Parts: sequence; C-alpha cells; structure tokens
Amino acid sequence: MNMIDLFLYKNILSLTLTPMYRFWLLFSFICVGLTLPIYGQNGYTVSIVGPTDIELNASYNYYIEWEYLGNPAQAPTGGTYNWSIYGGTSNVAYDNYAYINWTESAGSIIFEYTAAGVFYYATLNVQSSDCAPRPSVSFSLASSSCSPRDLSYTGTPPNGIEWYWQTSPTGTNCAHSGDTYQITSSGTYYVRAYNISAECWGPDVASYYVPSVVQGPATPGAPIILQDEGECGSKALMQPSSPPNAVTWYWQGNDPNGTEAGYSGSEVYLALASGTYYLRARDNSSGCWSANSSSVNVTINEVPVPTAPVTTSHICGPQTLTKSGNPTSGVLWYWQGTNANGTDYISQEATAPTYTAQTSGRYYLRSRGANGCWGYATFVDVNVNILPTPLVPTGLSTTGETTSSFMIHCSSVAGVDSYVFEVANNPSFNINAIVKTVTSASPSALIEGLSINPFYPNFYYRVRAVKECVRSSFSEVGSTVLIPQPPVATEATQVSTNQFALNWEPSPSATGYFFDISINSNFSSFVSGFEDRNSSDFNGFTGNPMGQLFIYSNVFPTTTTYFYRVRAFNTSGVSANSNIRSVIPAPVALEATNLTTSSFMAHWSVVQGANEYEIEVSTDISFSSVVTTVTFSNSSEGTISGLEQGLVYYYRVRAKNPYGISEPSNIVKVLTNKIYGNYIKTTTALNDVLFSNTDISQASIGEKLVEIVYFDGIGRPVQSVNQQSSPQGKDIVKPVFYDAFGRQTKDHLPYVATTTTAVYQPNAAVEQYQFIKMPYMIILPRTIIPIQKRYLRKAH
Repeated sequence: MNMIDLFLYKNILSLTLTPMYRFWLLFSFICVGLTLPIYGQNGYTVSIVGPTDIELNASYNYYIEWEYLGNPAQAPTGGTYNWSIYGGTSNVAYDNYAYINWTESAGSIIFEYTAAGVFYYATLNVQSSDCAPRPSVSFSLASSSCSPRDLSYTGTPPNGIEWYWQTSPTGTNCAHSGDTYQITSSGTYYVRAYNISAECWGPDVASYYVPSVVQGPATPGAPIILQDEGECGSKALMQPSSPPNAVTWYWQGNDPNGTEAGYSGSEVYLALASGTYYLRARDNSSGCWSANSSSVNVTINEVPVPTAPVTTSHICGPQTLTKSGNPTSGVLWYWQGTNANGTDYISQEATAPTYTAQTSGRYYLRSRGANGCWGYATFVDVNVNILPTPLVPTGLSTTGETTSSFMIHCSSVAGVDSYVFEVANNPSFNINAIVKTVTSASPSALIEGLSINPFYPNFYYRVRAVKECVRSSFSEVGSTVLIPQPPVATEATQVSTNQFALNWEPSPSATGYFFDISINSNFSSFVSGFEDRNSSDFNGFTGNPMGQLFIYSNVFPTTTTYFYRVRAFNTSGVSANSNIRSVIPAPVALEATNLTTSSFMAHWSVVQGANEYEIEVSTDISFSSVVTTVTFSNSSEGTISGLEQGLVYYYRVRAKNPYGISEPSNIVKVLTNKIYGNYIKTTTALNDVLFSNTDISQASIGEKLVEIVYFDGIGRPVQSVNQQSSPQGKDIVKPVFYDAFGRQTKDHLPYVATTTTAVYQPNAAVEQYQFIKMPYMIILPRTIIPIQKRYLRKAH
C-alpha cells in the first residue's frame, strides 16, 4: 500500500464520506488516474461486480460481493449502505444490487457501507468504447449531375446525438447538420455522429460516393440598360457581349436562381417595374446552369399593380367584385371587364367601387397614374351560373295564432330548394316594418317571438320561392292578428253605495272584452249576471266597453268586497285572464287614543276581505302632502310615531288586499301633546319606610303622591297633574288659563285624563268639558259650568 492509499485508508475508517470528499475520490481515480483499493477491516473486503465496457443509454446490473479473510461471505449485519453513481442514473438500488443506465461515455460507481461504526466502500469505473453509434441512414443523389448536386439522407439520430456532413471519415466540421448537402465535386461524402453531452465523435461513419458533378458555365457579364422606352417609363436591357460557344444566356426576370429558358440574352428584355433583373448562363449540351447570375438594378417611374379584387361566393347568379385595399397617392383603379389591356377610366362602370360579373370569365382591375400611365392589371376568375326563376307561391293562409306566434302556409312550388317568409306590421313591407324573415324547406313556416305593436296590431305576410341563388317574386300579401295579450286590470274607482267603475288597460289587437265579478278571489262563484259578460252588452252597466265600465246592478261595494278580472278577444281567439282586482269598502276612521308628544294610536273599523290597512298622515286636511304612510296587517288599530309635539295632524285609512285598495275613509283630526320645558315635580311619601330619594323613586304610586306643575315662559303655572290619582289609576289634571291681559279670570275644576304618566295635556279645556258631560256623571252631583269665574272691578 502506497502512502496515498494508507492516508485514505486511515481516514476512511474513521469518517463517513461527505459529498465533497466523494467528489475528491471520484476526481482522484478518474482524472488523476489514482487506483483505490477496496477498504475494510476485521478481515472484511467488499467489491462491485459488473460490466465496465458499456454502451451509451444502455442499462446494466451491478452486484456487491463480500469476502472474509479471502473467502466469500455475507455483509456485516446491521449496516447501512449508499450508492453514488456518476455518469448514469439508477431507479433500483439495494444493499447488494443496483440497476444502472449509463448516459455519459465515462462514469463510476462508489458503494459505501457502515456497520458497527466501521466504514467499508468499493469503487468501479466504466467506459464507453463507442461515444456515438454509426449513423443509420439511406442516401439518395439528385438525378441531375449539374453542380451543385443534392445528396440527401433519410433517418433520425438517437436522442442526444447529432449528425454532421463531413468530407473525410475523421472530419469534425459542425457546419452542415441538415439532411441535404450540396455537392460541387465528385468524391466520397460522410455522415458522422456527435455525442452532445459527452462532446465526442463516433468512430464509425456512413458514406456515399458521388461519381460525377458537372460544373455549369461561367456567370455572364452584367446586363446593360439600353434606353428609356415610352412616356410611362420602361427600360430596355441588353446582354453585355456574346456568350461562349455551346452556351446560351437567359433572362430570369427578378429571380437570381431562376431556370427559365424562355427569353435568351440575345433578345431585348423590357423592364416595366423597378427592381433587380438577372441574366444566367446555361450549357446547351449538359443543360447545367451557371452557379450565379449577373444582375443590373433598374429604377422606373412605375404605376403600382392593384390588389386582386374580392368576389362574392354566390352559388349561382351574377357575382359582385369588390376592390380590396386602397391605391397609393396619385393612382386610381379602374374596372376593365374582361380586357386585360383596357384603358377605360371614364364610364360609371369603370369607376364604381364594385363590378357585377354577369357571365363567367376573367375580370381585370387596372391602375392608372396621374400622368396618364397605365400599370399592369390584376384579375380574378369568376364563375356565373344562371338558373330559371321559380314560380310565385299562391294560396296563402294562417293557422295556430297565439299571443306571440302563428303558422303561414302556401302552395308547393316544384323544383325549389326553400321558401322565404316575410312578416311585417305594415303592408308596405319597408325595411322598418319587417319584423321577421324565416326560411323554410317546406311551404309552411312557424313565425314566433312576435310582440304586438299597439299602433300596428295587424301582421302582414308574404312568401317567395328560392332555387339556389334565384328567387321568385313575392306572393300576394295576407294579414292576420295574434290572440291578444291578457289586459291589465287597474284599480276600481268611483266607488259608492251601489256602484263602482271597473277599469282596465286596453290590450293591443283586441276588438272586445269579457269580464267576471265575484265575491271570491278564486271566482268559485259569480255575482248574478256578471259571469263571462261581454263589455258591449250594457245590461246592468254602462261606460266604455274598451276600458271602463260603471257597474250598478247587484253590487253594494260599501259593505261587500268584490273581485273582477278581464279577458280580451279578437277574431283569432280569447286571451288568458287578466290580473285580479278587488273593490273593497272603505273603512271608518275612529278617534285616536294614547296621544303623546310624538305619536298616537289610530283606530278604524274592520273591512271584510281586507288583510291590510294603509294609514295616511298629513298636516293638511286636503292631504296635498303626506307626512307618513304606515301599513298594518289584520288589525283595527296601530301606532303612528315620529311626529312633532303640539302639532295638528289628520289621518285617513284605506283597506287593502292582494287585489286592490279601497277609497280613503273619513278624516280624523289629532293634536299631539306638547312638552313644556319648565315644571316642578313634587313627590310626597305616604309611609315612614321611605328614607331616601332612591326609595321614593322606586316606590309605587300607592306609596307616594306625584304632582307636576307646568309653567309657561314667564313663570306662570299653566297646568297641574296628579299622577295616577283617580280611582282607576289615571292622571287628574287641573288646567289654568289666562286672558289677553295675563289675568286668571277663571278657575277650572280638575278632571280625569286618559294618561298615566303625568304628561302635559294640550287639549285640557275640551277634555275637561267632555269629562263633565260623561253619562255616568249624571248620577253624581255636578255643575253645568265646571269653572269658577272671577269678576274684576276697575280701580279708581
């Protein structure tokens, strides 16, 4: 063992290899050429067994073998292992076996094993003797032997390999990787493989021998511009000299690689547009062309060629041609019909934006400059197929009218493809009147999705037959109406003791109406004489049969709730029922109670058939403006809040159900309470157990007396209220009034109010008078005038 081996051995026994250390080992035995022994101790050695001469992208099995004192053995028990693979990959690796795929031409394996604190490892190097396989190709050589001669191959290189053309079997030129190589001389040509990742060339090549390559003649001299021809600009080009024997020079227009043999160099070539023009030599015997063309640059005051016209795609009939794009400044485009050299720029047909081709042929569009020079014409080929006109359909009729559709029928026309039905709301069939156009393969069509125009309720229809692109004239015009839409029933009006006005909005296209009246919302029965009545009968009612009827027979709308519905009809049928409306008796509004400074409770009579009551509140008895509107369900009373103190309000009530609302009730006046800012509250304890303000505030009325005296703005008492002091627990109020001079000339007796909170009573004078007049007061001693008057004498 040399010194390096000894150093490695001593360190490996005591250390687990780190990734950096593994890299150093790998570098040592691959790049430096260091050979590492198989390390171990206690008599154990380990080695890797498997192929070392490999092929790229192939997979191999590698096994671990152990020896103890030179004899085969099992690995030390309880150990852990690790495979490190460089230049390949492995998806299967165990403590005694690994399956490795090699992806690089040189690689290595390190196997590490640790048991009972002892480290063992083995290494193995592999090398591909074949960096890249020989290309598998099939060669083909162009039949023409003229230079350059195309040599091609068919085949696909393996993954990670690139093929390159070489002129020697050991060539390393990477310039030509395509499947075709242009040969300019005879000889053997090679295709060699290159490994991209390993950066190495394969040893074997595919080759092909090219027996001959015929060189073309020399390139001609540059052409000569002879002269300008004509006012509109053109150039005459000539060859510079005569070609060699057995060689002909040919003009190639603007193509430097052209092989056209139509115009020989001895002829004058007329350049009509700016550009580069080419002259090329051809060997008369071999047919080979020169490697290059000579050229000359020509500048001409040319007229640009128009963009090719666009044609319609009609199957038959005249075709419409349309100009595509726009000419350049100073240039106009003119239609020339079928004349490629036409010069018409005056006629309306020539100047129009479109052109109608009546027959098949090639049609031209030509450009003309401001100087009168014409350019080349562009063209489009047109095919026009003319068919005979179909007969006009007859026998029009309609069936199946609904509220939005109907069917049209006509006679069948032999030999046609389809029928076009047009529907309009005006017999003129102008573009704004047409509402539907339907194409049908049969002589019937469903016209649907219609809506009735209130101003033009009738629908007019006509039909024409179609054979490919040829159409017949339109048929005669028919008309029909749709079944009316259900009318909209509106609120009943002018409700009185024994009549009301039944109202609805007219339905477009309706010629009349039917209506029903019932005392049930489901119309299980009908008011006598009012089932399916025609609005024009005028028996038991009068009015306008197209929107308002005054019902006066067998109805009592102030005491009974009625329901009504309407149907529209015309010659096509009867509509569905309208919405349901009801005629509801007006409730009676009653006096308000529970007045406070910001609210009161409204009362009203219950109306049969109503489930809601709408309360309108206003400060104006005419209800020109409304303060609030409140709705209550199934109740005869409700609190109106959010009001101002000391203000007069008016309220009225309407009865409602899902089908309508009644007329308003009578009007009730309400005055909200007013809060005085100044008052003195006196609380007197009635027993000896109330020792503190807290005790007194928490005591009930039976345990204390509460009196509040209200004062006006100058400190005069205006009212005293004893809280809940009456036998019924109501407030006892004593009002105080002053005359215009501020004197108290009357002393009012107290009365029992309806409140219990000792609030100020703004209507005390009226309430006192009404209290004294109550019926139960008759049995009590009472005075006619509940006041004491004071008579004042003038001072002398």
